[in-house]
Amino acid sequence: MDEKLLYNQGKTIYEIAEIIGISPTGVWKRLKKQGVEMRGGTRKGDHWSVDKRGVEYLGADGRYWVRGTGENGHKCKRREVIVMEQVLGHPIPEGYIVHHKDEDPTNDSPDNLELMTRSQHNKYHHFGKKNPKKNIWK
Repeated sequence: MDEKLLYNQGKTIYEIAEIIGISPTGVWKRLKKQGVEMRGGTRKGDHWSVDKRGVEYLGADGRYWVRGTGENGHKCKRREVIVMEQVLGHPIPEGYIVHHKDEDPTNDSPDNLELMTRSQHNKYHHFGKKNPKKNIWK
């Protein structure tokens, strides 16, 4: 796969690295060697950032992200957060996080998501199903 073509199609260096199986640094070096003009950070209203608003991508953390959906339309937001906010009809309250019931971070179906406080979420993962000897959820 041609990294120059992928980059010109709007893929990030990290996305290209995952596709072709090399490090992001390796992709950057190859692009520089080919004389590709690097985009740098995008600013609100830039051509590339406006064209990519609303585009989903799989992040390095294994979760889906959506470009340009954050505050002022220029940041990325995790897809499960967007889905939960649509279900609630308002932003997620401070101190709460979205938990995937089946523990699959790519399954953002509304019936697979639930709100938990950070404390509840930590207890669930550290003392719940994964550690039955300390299961406080019984």
